[in-house]
Amino acid sequence: MVAKKKQAGIRLDDDLILRLDAYAHARARAEAVPGPSVTRSDAIRALLEQGLAEAGFASEGPKKIDVRFHVTCTVEVDEEVLKEATSKEWASSFYKFETEQAVAEHLAYNMLRGTSMSCLDGFAHWGDDKAKVTNESWDPE
Repeated sequence: MVAKKKQAGIRLDDDLILRLDAYAHARARAEAVPGPSVTRSDAIRALLEQGLAEAGFASEGPKKIDVRFHVTCTVEVDEEVLKEATSKEWASSFYKFETEQAVAEHLAYNMLRGTSMSCLDGFAHWGDDKAKVTNESWDPE
């Protein structure tokens, strides 16, 4: 059930309204969700929530707990992929990988987050079978 909202009117100077509208526009672009854009009222509510939380007056909604994990895994990568990804030609168009280790870390990071190799810039022409993550272990820090 959505809590009933009460109206609270405020007067703002022109500069503050311009900055508020710029924030609403930037937030609407960042969210990139189809439908109505972020309104001035939405922006005011978001900024009030943020400011109150920073001042020690956070809402009593769900408690937010940061959790960190240490991930250890092995990346099995085709030699051709490593050779190409560490070449000067590759670095001029994509990423500058100095070592095979850097390539493996890049692949592991993305693959552990659910991105297949064929969806990564520069790797799309390789089949997904050219690299895989094995021996995956997640430990709380």
